[in-house]
Amino acid sequence: MKDKISRNGLSESWGKDLDIPIPILHDLITSSVEQHGYKTALVCKHQPADLIPAVQQLNDPDGALSTVPFLRWTHAQLQYSADLLAVGLTKCGIQTGSPIAVILGGRAEFYMALRASVKLKCPFTPIHPRSVQNTTEIRHMFTLSGTKAVLVESAQVAETLERSMPDLMGGMQVKVMVGAQSTPRTYLSLQTIVSDTAEESTFNQISDSLNRLPRHVDDGVFIWFSSGTTSLP
Repeated sequence: MKDKISRNGLSESWGKDLDIPIPILHDLITSSVEQHGYKTALVCKHQPADLIPAVQQLNDPDGALSTVPFLRWTHAQLQYSADLLAVGLTKCGIQTGSPIAVILGGRAEFYMALRASVKLKCPFTPIHPRSVQNTTEIRHMFTLSGTKAVLVESAQVAETLERSMPDLMGGMQVKVMVGAQSTPRTYLSLQTIVSDTAEESTFNQISDSLNRLPRHVDDGVFIWFSSGTTSLP
């Protein structure tokens, strides 16, 4: 397949389609865990090693492998964190296929949310935290993506969203904030969701059922937005 520039200045693709199998993202993730489970997958030096105690203790109950003061997760630990979040969000009321807007900076919870979204078959919609300051843009992104759940990094972001578009925020299935506690009260704490789910007797059953959801190569997985420099994102 070759690219060319059309007369209207847009890039177009032409030629034969690629004759290769297109993998399903969920399958790629699960296979990477099976192949590289105990290898390092994620390092966040600005976050503590015990950010999610249940995840830190996975395959290392005595802490023998946790020799660094910052967060370092294996593929198995990262996926376990995502499984906990996915099951927790399910119990909180999120519905399969509901787009999730994730307004986070570079932190472990971003990758937890990404994998949890894939497991739930919920389109993952990353939005830069600065975008919430522009009401026109953030309303456009939420409306166009059909956002039904939101994960934010701070009370300031949450309060800005609630103040600038209360109509949209009032219709969210789930609203989550990172941290042990969250304000305003309509937001659930991500850490609480995950820690509570780790103690649930039905965790494995629900997690396995989510893994068995029917998946297809044309399922919506990501919703990306441009910078919106010259127009709306």
